[in-house]
Amino acid sequence: MHPSTERRVTGRRVPQRRVTERSPTERMGRHAWVRTARRPLPELGADVAVQVAAAAVAVLPGAAIEWLGVDGSGLYEAHLLSAEGQPVVVHLDADLTVVGWLAEVG
Repeated sequence: MHPSTERRVTGRRVPQRRVTERSPTERMGRHAWVRTARRPLPELGADVAVQVAAAAVAVLPGAAIEWLGVDGSGLYEAHLLSAEGQPVVVHLDADLTVVGWLAEVG
């Protein structure tokens, strides 16, 4: 054992753990996962929110906005109530182009 990794405790040598950089792979029992840096999500300020709402309502005329947000993949999402009262989620990219929408089935 290398002397720099030992320390004396009550007359006997006890191995001391070396401090190393953390691996990006974390383990707990049989489970393992990799930590990755998160990219920042786009901000949903008032100006952008108005544009997201306008683009979403253009897809579904007569719909009412319930709420707006940004999902985990960075897409804007607009939660609407259609003219018939059905909940709909419209997804838009950073250029405010509609990439898809989903009608929730009740």
